[in-house]
Amino acid sequence: MPLQTPSSERTSVFLFLGLFPHLNGVFDFLSYGVTLGLWRLGLRRGGIVPWLAGIVDIGAALLLFTGLGAALLLAIAVMNRLAGVDILPLGPIFADLRSAPLPGQPWLETPQARYLWLYAMLFSTLVPTLIHAGLSCLSLAQWAPMGLRKRYVGWIDRRDDNVCAEIGVTVVLGLTWFVSFALPLVALVWLVQSLLPLVGETYLQLFETLARWLGQIDSVGPGYIPQGWANGIDV
Repeated sequence: MPLQTPSSERTSVFLFLGLFPHLNGVFDFLSYGVTLGLWRLGLRRGGIVPWLAGIVDIGAALLLFTGLGAALLLAIAVMNRLAGVDILPLGPIFADLRSAPLPGQPWLETPQARYLWLYAMLFSTLVPTLIHAGLSCLSLAQWAPMGLRKRYVGWIDRRDDNVCAEIGVTVVLGLTWFVSFALPLVALVWLVQSLLPLVGETYLQLFETLARWLGQIDSVGPGYIPQGWANGIDV
C-alpha cells in the first residue's frame, strides 16, 4: 500500500538532512580512501608513479561521481514508488538543467542556479582528487636537473654571506615551484574547459537515461548517447 504523502517540510528534512547526506558521505569516504591510498603509493615509489597514480585517481573520481549520481536517482525512484507519488519529481529538475538562459540573464537567476546544492553534493567527491592533482603537479619540481639542484644548494650555503645568492635562491626556488604547479594547473583548467560541454552533456544524458529506465521521466534529451538506445526501453 502506498505511503501517505508527507508534508513538504518533512520531505525536505528527510531528503536534505537524512538520505542525501548519508549517500553523499559514503561516496566522499570512498573518494578520500582511494585518493589517500594512491597518494601514499606515489610517495613510496617516486619517479613517474605519482603521475600514474594521479591519472588513476581521476578515473576513480569519475566513476565515483557517476556512482553517486546513479545512487541518488535510484534512491529518489524508490521513494517515489513507495509513496505512490513523486516526492521529488525528476522531470522538472532535468528540464531546468537543460534550459537555456535568457540573453543577459545572470547565472544566479537561471533555473540551473536553483540546484547549487546538487552541484556541491556531486562535485564534493572530486575534491580529494583535485588536491591530489595539485600535489602531483608540485612533484614536477623533483625533475629539475641535478646540476641545477646543486647550484640551489650552493646558493643556500652562501646566503648568509652573499646577498645576491640569498635573493637568487629565493627567486629561483619560487619560480621552480610556481612553474611546476601553475603551468600544469593552467593546462588542466584549459582541458577541463575544452571538454566541459562534451562531458557535461554526456553525464546529463547518462543520468537522464537512468531516470528513464527507472520510470521517472518520459524521454531523454539530445546528446551524445544514441536516442534509440536511450529512449527505446519501456519501464
